[in-house]
Amino acid sequence: MQAVMMSLEPSTTFAYKLPAEHRAFVHVVSGRVAASGRNLVTGHTAWSDPVPDAEGDSALSFVTPSGDGKTRLMIYSGTPIGEPVAFGGPFVMNHRSEIRQAFADFHAGKFGEVPRRARLAYDR
Repeated sequence: MQAVMMSLEPSTTFAYKLPAEHRAFVHVVSGRVAASGRNLVTGHTAWSDPVPDAEGDSALSFVTPSGDGKTRLMIYSGTPIGEPVAFGGPFVMNHRSEIRQAFADFHAGKFGEVPRRARLAYDR
């Protein structure tokens, strides 16, 4: 697994190498970028799939436009584990029933003391 925070200056072209067997996602924290040809802006997320039968590394290409401020990206990648994935709110599990249980545990206080600022989004 790899996790990277990246800042790119305007008018930058950059190739980010990662193992060919990795699935990756890129989240734009701020700015604009063309990620392997797909135009993304702040808040957008794009996924890549592994490159079958490739040897060595593959690369994600990033191009930032001129005239903007820095572009900040989060890039996560890893080898797929072949398990089902379910997500809801801040939780990621294998099955929807586990998501429901995580919410029940959270609301029952089983996660320990949660600071008030962190709870604001969940107090409804």
